[in-house]
Amino acid sequence: AIIHSSLFLCDIMAPPTLSFEASWGDDLDSTMIVGKKASIERLTPGLLGNLGLKDLIAKPILDSMISSLDDKSGGGPSTTLLVTKDEKIHKFMVAGLPSKVSRHNHPMAVHTLTSMAAKATPKGGNKHRLVVLSDDSSVAPLGLAIAKAFSLFNMKTGGKTQEGGEDEPKQLHIAFVKSDGSLLDDAQQLQAAQVAGKGAQLTARLVDSHPELLTTEKFSEEVQQLVKAHAPKVKMTEIVGEDLLDKGYGGLYGVGKAAACPPRMIILEYNGGGSETVALVGKGIVFDTGGLSLKPKVGMCGMKMDMGGAAGLLGGFF
Repeated sequence: AIIHSSLFLCDIMAPPTLSFEASWGDDLDSTMIVGKKASIERLTPGLLGNLGLKDLIAKPILDSMISSLDDKSGGGPSTTLLVTKDEKIHKFMVAGLPSKVSRHNHPMAVHTLTSMAAKATPKGGNKHRLVVLSDDSSVAPLGLAIAKAFSLFNMKTGGKTQEGGEDEPKQLHIAFVKSDGSLLDDAQQLQAAQVAGKGAQLTARLVDSHPELLTTEKFSEEVQQLVKAHAPKVKMTEIVGEDLLDKGYGGLYGVGKAAACPPRMIILEYNGGGSETVALVGKGIVFDTGGLSLKPKVGMCGMKMDMGGAAGLLGGFF
């Protein structure tokens, strides 16, 4: 298919590195198992062996942790500390997802999954593991939900570091468990989760960026970097400033002509073969003051998000 996408047009502290895989390194500092309570009860006892935790947690303690989860609303996590064979402290957590969701929600309650994933990298240690009992759901939406918990944009400065220098970046290894208790090792599905997660983080970073940082010119630079990374599969065309008026895009030109950075339209094309043509359009007004109908102070501060359509399209396109 030929896909046409049109985009109308800091400081970053690194979140954990997300790795979607069926294996992980040694010396992990924590493990969180998240899923619906029935799946946790059924699969966790047998899963502990694959996680290297079989002899480290007593059955009464595990039973108590699982029983504390709310079957209806999910929640958690319930936490205990384990001592590994090399006498290292390992934090073990179980977190629940709602057993029932509305017809408007994803069967795996992805909003709750995002909330639980945010707690999967506790303080202390840099190598963490999140094990998702997927109930055989497609893992791409689950990967997207997990990635949403870790924003790439952060304007905080300073902060404490470990003794001896800067903090070591955190790592979060994410594994999915099928309904039969085995780890998902399908490379294509795991890559789909990884790509969906990266797209979500890109979109969130652009939407979170302040308008003085993400001007129309800077937005264009972001697109150009992605196009360069995917060349020659992706073609980019850009119409800027007065050229918009000349080509008949008077509305777009009129909205942005008074800004310091000129308005622009970016067209991305990907030819994947076939006879079908798909066109996707995303609005990218980097800050919407309201023009003649100036927005009040309460509504004005959130208008940096008016480019969310273009940002979402960009994350999905790549």
